[in-house]
Amino acid sequence: MNKFMRALMRTGRYSLLIATINPMVQAAEVPESVDTRHGAISGLSDIEVEAGSTVVVQGANDSDVDADLTASFDLLTQIPIGRGKIVVYAEGNTTPPSGGVSSLLPEANGDAGSALDRDDNGRLQISELHYIQSLNSHGEVAVGLLDTTGSLDTNNVANDETTQFLAGPLVNNPSIEFPDYTLGGIYNHEVNETLGFNLVLTSSSGLGDNPKRSYSQLVDVNDDGKGVFAAAEAGWTVAEYTLRAGTWLNSADHDKLDGTSNSEDNYGVYANIDGSIGNGSWNIRLGAANEEVSQTARFASLAVDYPLGLPTVGLGIAHSWLSDDDKTADLDDSTLVELYARFDVWDELSLTPSVQWIKNGGFDASNTVYDDSLIVYGLRATAIFF
Repeated sequence: MNKFMRALMRTGRYSLLIATINPMVQAAEVPESVDTRHGAISGLSDIEVEAGSTVVVQGANDSDVDADLTASFDLLTQIPIGRGKIVVYAEGNTTPPSGGVSSLLPEANGDAGSALDRDDNGRLQISELHYIQSLNSHGEVAVGLLDTTGSLDTNNVANDETTQFLAGPLVNNPSIEFPDYTLGGIYNHEVNETLGFNLVLTSSSGLGDNPKRSYSQLVDVNDDGKGVFAAAEAGWTVAEYTLRAGTWLNSADHDKLDGTSNSEDNYGVYANIDGSIGNGSWNIRLGAANEEVSQTARFASLAVDYPLGLPTVGLGIAHSWLSDDDKTADLDDSTLVELYARFDVWDELSLTPSVQWIKNGGFDASNTVYDDSLIVYGLRATAIFF
């Protein structure tokens, strides 16, 4: 799901629509069936609008990496239509400064660069535009311009770059080749109180995956080299644990890492499990992809958050294994550790200082562009306006 939806879910302001897309998202908690009454009303007075912004300042202990400031803006609109809702999500980003943390170490800031034009300049864009409707008491469908990360490999601990971990590998599983905002459909089905599944079928290339990052290229789903992104995921809730496991395929043309072919598929499997520890929560993510075409052959992460009075503290570690088929010099496995403390000043404002240790960022172990081991420190402010 987009980052703004995740932030609203944490504050309790967006739980109904999240449940519509993925009722298994609540870790170690069995969701109730979707209340189909949410689509029974209509009219302009029922339109819901939310807005928010995130500002991030980061620096590193490497003189070759400049400190930078990035900002994003989010506007979410829900319009009741018949038995469902149209969801419109607009977002904007500032331009990531050249030579800054967010440009040289993109994994350090998962909030930066989600809305850029073909020249890597920040812009305002419509990222999602889709229709959601309950088909029956157990199933829901969403069709249109979608964010596939909203329904796959989700959890409550490491899934929101605006209020939880800022680092990309602790937001989404990097071994899964998710398309950017893309055209397609998502079907969710809740079999019973403990079992559900999601089916996803979209274009393999989203708005940010195309060279021009244009809407004309987005809708040209039959362009040369494009394929489909398909995924199936099942979720089980047993006692205080929630397990999700899935498989996926991206059939766009991929170059083999050894250079012998340029028309291979990428595919993989993944799993994650949520649990609790005292008043806190933890999550484990695992993933594996086709190492003939995917630099990230395998992935594993562990994340924990725990409320300590005013702040909620989070600690996470993520490790990505480099494909054995990638023979490029000076590349090696990558590791990232992040510690944050989120202070919820009000329901509408949170401040989060954080520190990260990054080893071989972007698999780069050359120690030339930046140190192969460095510390990134930051401060994030997230506000929800209305």
